[in-house]
Amino acid sequence: MIEAEHLTKSFSYHTKEAGLKNTFRDFFFRKKTERQVVKDVSFHIDDGEIVGFLGPNGAGKTTTIKMLSGILHPTLGTARVLGYVPWERKQEFRRQIAVVMGQKSQLWPDLPASESLLMNRCIYDIDDASYRRVLGEFTEMLDVGHVMNVQVRRLSLGERMKLEIIAALLHHPRVIFLDEPTIGLDIQAQKSIRNFIREYNRAEKATILLTSHQMQDIEELCRRAAVPVTPEKIAGYLLLFLMGCVWLYALQMVPALLSFVLVKTEGIFQAFYGLHDLNKVPMDIYGKVIQRLGTFLIPIFPMVNYPGRFLTGYLKGWQMAYGILMPLALFGVIRALWKLALRKYTSANG
Repeated sequence: MIEAEHLTKSFSYHTKEAGLKNTFRDFFFRKKTERQVVKDVSFHIDDGEIVGFLGPNGAGKTTTIKMLSGILHPTLGTARVLGYVPWERKQEFRRQIAVVMGQKSQLWPDLPASESLLMNRCIYDIDDASYRRVLGEFTEMLDVGHVMNVQVRRLSLGERMKLEIIAALLHHPRVIFLDEPTIGLDIQAQKSIRNFIREYNRAEKATILLTSHQMQDIEELCRRAAVPVTPEKIAGYLLLFLMGCVWLYALQMVPALLSFVLVKTEGIFQAFYGLHDLNKVPMDIYGKVIQRLGTFLIPIFPMVNYPGRFLTGYLKGWQMAYGILMPLALFGVIRALWKLALRKYTSANG
């Protein structure tokens, strides 16, 4: 029903710094920047499925929906919806899809919603009997019949969103793209829209691609979810997971580390080593603690943390290199000083 293969979309735009001087400079030398919003996205959705499309702000969810609905042409990749190539915008294709965007409106703000719905009826050539039947069912399910003749700009956000959904579904589309349909709504309005989407999917067997930051929308409506993540970010998340494992390992070493730092506290050694005479504590215990920290814990922490943050986009390349090299160099100096102190202690005590 919906197939996307290696969809990629890049935008080129110009940047300008503030000030009159920069305005004149940009008049002759404009800085051009290219941003890859969607990178190598692939997925498949079967007939009648409701699939969640998740990701942080800027992950390319809305841009992907615009490509699948034919609004945008991709830079690379292919896609098919109902067997059609979306960006060819064939009339047969457009009659079978619907797009609802929580931050965009297709209703005229200065007119009652009934006027905009009547216009949609004419656009999709819906016969009068079907129009009245469907409109009656939808307004009853969403409880908006009493505001149909009210100017749209005077309605609440929840009422407008419900009417947006009705306007998009009047022609019984087979594929529906819902881009954050519950954004900014109260709990009752969210629940009402979720129930409506569920009932519509059950009755019409429509295929729905849903984006939302409300996890309850995804949990209640979707059997599975897709997340647009690049291979580099996957590697970064794995490294950050490994860093978490390193932290757990570090917690296990806290008793030994405390024993090393509080070397003159007799109770610590009695608790952890079962020794009652501090003079019996061999010096190589401390050396083993430092060796264990030096050979595994401290060097691996920056080598895991900073590459992981770089691959997930939180750090630049030079920040990653600085973050790795500086702790390792500092630890090398500290370890060398420790070895020197250990040799002096050994020679002084025979």
